[in-house]
Amino acid sequence: MLMGDESVLFTMRQLKQRGWTETLVKKFLGPPDANRPNPHYTSAAPMRLYAATRVEALEACEDWRLAAVRSRVRSETGKAVAARKAEELIEHAEQLPITVTRLPLDQLQMRAITSYNAFHEELPWERGHDYEKADAQSDPAFLSRITVNYIRHSLTAYDTHLQEVAGRIGVSQAIGTIRRRVYASISATYPEYAEECQRQIQCRLLEGPS
Repeated sequence: MLMGDESVLFTMRQLKQRGWTETLVKKFLGPPDANRPNPHYTSAAPMRLYAATRVEALEACEDWRLAAVRSRVRSETGKAVAARKAEELIEHAEQLPITVTRLPLDQLQMRAITSYNAFHEELPWERGHDYEKADAQSDPAFLSRITVNYIRHSLTAYDTHLQEVAGRIGVSQAIGTIRRRVYASISATYPEYAEECQRQIQCRLLEGPS
């Protein structure tokens, strides 16, 4: 609470701790009784402050109590629905068919090199983009990385599967599931690149959810 000249004032954060929501504030309290500059971020919107006497009087009213209970029920129901949808999406990600096309290794590497070079050549040079052209004599670790990337994007339905789950509740966990399964399938189909698959998985884990 903040002490004003004549009354005690509640911040929005304190109101929410008491069971208020933005909707309840708008319906029962209306405009704030005072505004103060945000003490943490000078560019942020002013803090809205509400007189404790008004807040406590409204909380004693039956209409407010009923509205607050309904709000809590809706919030809990919404969370339960979201959790169920997330579980369903993760289960869907677990059931997606994951296949990997097997190519002769020399053909695979050549395709990966061609794809890598073509992609970088198409990037706009006016932005100062530059790159080292890949070839069969490039660093083996580099070749492994671009080859696994080529397999993932061109020899599996990885990108299509990501599009299927995009924008849905639980997408972050679903993407993690798809990636794990795709890398596992690549490792099984191309054991020569299992170590690189594991390296990329570890890098993804370090990056965190995305």
